[in-house]
This record gives sequence, C-alpha cells and structure tokens, in this order.
Amino acid sequence: MRPFFFLWWLFLATFACPAFANDEGPVKTTRSIWQLIYDHRSELDVEQIKNSLNKDFDADFFAQKSLIKHWSSWSQAQKEEFKKEFMLMLARQLKPKLDKSDFGDRKAVFVLKSNGPQFSKVQAVTTYNKKPITILASLIKKNGQWLVYDVDVEDVNFIINYTSMFNKTIRLHGYNGLIEKLKRN
Repeated sequence: MRPFFFLWWLFLATFACPAFANDEGPVKTTRSIWQLIYDHRSELDVEQIKNSLNKDFDADFFAQKSLIKHWSSWSQAQKEEFKKEFMLMLARQLKPKLDKSDFGDRKAVFVLKSNGPQFSKVQAVTTYNKKPITILASLIKKNGQWLVYDVDVEDVNFIINYTSMFNKTIRLHGYNGLIEKLKRN
C-alpha cells in the first residue's frame, strides 16, 4: 500500500505547474487545489492543507463510495466524524511529503476525458524520473461546483485502496477502531 501513497502524493504535486488543455469546469477544479498546495507548500500547515482539500474534494461522496457496506448504518454524527478525521489524516500525511519534496518544474498535460452533466474525468500525464505517469481524477458536480472524489494513479484507485483498508479495520475493530486508526495516521 505504501507505493500507492507515494503515487497519491505525486498526483497532488502533478497538478501544480500544468500546461493546460482546458481550464474550464472539471479541469479548473482539479487544478486549483494542487496549484495552491504547490505554490505555497512549504508555508502551509496541516489545517491549511485540510482547508484546501475541503474546498475541492468531496469527502462525502468519497466516504459513501468507499464505505458502501457501512455508510447507511452509521448515524449522521458518525458520518461527520469520519469525514473530519479522514480529511485531517490526508492533510497530516501530505504535509511532510510537501515539506521535503522538490517537485521542480513539474509539467502536466490535462485532457478532459469525459464530461457529463454530473460526472467528469480529467486525465493528466506527467513524468517522474523520466517516466510517464498517468493520473485520472474523477469529479462530481454538486450545487454547480465540480469536486474531486476519486483518483487513479497508474491504475491504482484511491477509493478501492481505502475501501479495502476501511473494511478490514471495521471488521477487526469496529467503527471506533477505524476512527482511532485515522487519528493515528
């Protein structure tokens, strides 16, 4: 699972200095969070990173998809606690990666792969160690705003990876065990 996390953080960095194919709607949303993080990465604290993620990442839709077996049985308070702790975990994991990484003049080519009225996909192709890396962001439109809810990096899917981890933790330790794990990571 660790290589996937590296690729996820690479995705965050990739959307930093793009050569834009389309700057409207889904592409603009996909780029905005990464641009902010990239431009100010050494200045951002965990709370600022979390706020940036909250602006353009749909934690609610991600949670529903990744916790499909459990989501409907949880109370509203449990759902809110999960989303809060998950976003904090992402921000905590991202902070040291941004602090110590030198992404240099990272360029990406963006292509709007599909654009429906509610769902879209944006593909970015970049290089890492002189090898091409393909990243696919899935977005949902809510209240007129495009939000990222899933990411595939070199065919490794964010939701599928977390679904497996969440289900295993819930099976072994229940809801409280999952929340504790999120708080520790």
